Amino acid sequence: MVAALVPAGTAHAGGPGVWTKIAKVDNGFDYPGMFRTSDGRLHVVWRKKLLDNEGQAMKAPSSFNTNVDNEPRQPVALAARNGGGVFLAYCAPTSTKACAHLDLWKVGTSTPKIVPGTSSGTITRVALADGLQGRISVVTGDLGRGKINAVRTNTMVSAFGVVRTINMPPDWLNFNTLEAEGTFGCLDIVANVLVATSPNPIFLSTRRSWRGSRSRRARPRSATRPRTR
Repeated sequence: MVAALVPAGTAHAGGPGVWTKIAKVDNGFDYPGMFRTSDGRLHVVWRKKLLDNEGQAMKAPSSFNTNVDNEPRQPVALAARNGGGVFLAYCAPTSTKACAHLDLWKVGTSTPKIVPGTSSGTITRVALADGLQGRISVVTGDLGRGKINAVRTNTMVSAFGVVRTINMPPDWLNFNTLEAEGTFGCLDIVANVLVATSPNPIFLSTRRSWRGSRSRRARPRSATRPRTR
């Protein structure tokens, strides 16, 4: 299992059967978020840095259904917000769909917000990025539609903006992992995907600007696609 970057720049990897990511905040606490395959549930725990104090695990609302498997299969989408709060994005399952839609949950609250543009039922990867002025970006990999979608909240995380879409290359097959970074304003997205024309996974990267009513997208490029002669 590969360690994932977290907001403070620290890497962390979960143990067997656990997908983990740590949100570090300025009040002296860490917030490890994890999906345990042993019980199929999402948990977030507060933990005092440098001490052995740890709070009770908080289960994400509506994140579990016994009839389906909504394991994220990559580190959970967790971020510490610039301005306060720790947020978790995850697939909300029903008895027939592993990802009926995405929820964005402020850890510790009772009711998550439904993320727009996530009701296709075929989303398999989720990433979260904290941004400027307290905004949060939610990024999803939609296996069924062959797209990466991104949507950003307002500064209070009380509403969402317009959903932006990036089409995958024609020869793509599946997502491995999806990561996002928005600390400096633009949203950087990196996807590790399988494609039909390469024996190994490739990396696709794109940068999207949220400024104004128009968005800009760099042409997706491969970091590992082999050269052809």
